[in-house]
Amino acid sequence: MVPLVYFVVVIDGDPSRSSVGANDHYIMERYNITLELVKKHIDGKGAMCVHTSPRYRNRFFLSPFIEFWESWVKSGGELILHPEEDVYFTPNSRQDDDSYYNDSEHMEHIIRLKVEQMKTIGLPFAAFRGALFGLTNHITAVLSKTGLHLDLSGAPGLVLPERAADWSSAPPSGYYMSKNSYLKSSSRPAKDSVFEIPLGWDGQGTDLSRNYLFHERSTYRRLCKVWDAVVERSKRNKTPQFVNFLCHTYSMRNTKLRTQLEDILDYMKQKNGKPVTAVEAKKIYNNIKKTADDGL
Repeated sequence: MVPLVYFVVVIDGDPSRSSVGANDHYIMERYNITLELVKKHIDGKGAMCVHTSPRYRNRFFLSPFIEFWESWVKSGGELILHPEEDVYFTPNSRQDDDSYYNDSEHMEHIIRLKVEQMKTIGLPFAAFRGALFGLTNHITAVLSKTGLHLDLSGAPGLVLPERAADWSSAPPSGYYMSKNSYLKSSSRPAKDSVFEIPLGWDGQGTDLSRNYLFHERSTYRRLCKVWDAVVERSKRNKTPQFVNFLCHTYSMRNTKLRTQLEDILDYMKQKNGKPVTAVEAKKIYNNIKKTADDGL
């Protein structure tokens, strides 16, 4: 059976902001649980966010995390650049009235710096994900110029001005971003166009605890309903959907949440879904589009 939905499991690895939760042992314990779960349920095809922020600018680009990233990629996963510029602030970096995502010069510097850093050690990023769905046209242009042609920031319909997140009119499934607006699909994408894979959405509202494939904010029953809505959209539009599913490493030692995650991943696979990496999703999308164009 041809899948009706291709989904990318995005894992946010941000550290706890408590002194205990921020130590390496605590973080690595959760990372290792995550790796084993991803290997068991989705053949290792997880998109793991690599944190950088004013508080931890280089921490996750050093040992023991570099060794873990190597294991992650060897197991079939990919690495995602995830700058957390606002929440993980320092006394000198805090901005009370705006998001760093609106500071074009700052964001371009961080993206270029971290992209080159990971290329140098042989672990290039596959994609970008903005903090709490933040993205701007300038950031999209920087991604294009630095070779990051995949984005996982989108949450269709969601608007959070304080975090530079405006997805009010974005498509609900994977699309190539227009050069003029990341909210619009390009009918003729260029080689350096950025492909967006948005958070799975039911199209019924913008409550992160009810209308999206956001694991920790939701319940198993609600997640099933959102998934079913995505599948129905695929049937209605007669084209596969490309979406992401969001979860976090902080919940991996919580038995109830870990069980919920395992159950919903299995449900999505059983109900016309196929787990893929972001890179695989883009290739599948391109092949489907080419086949459709050739048939015209």
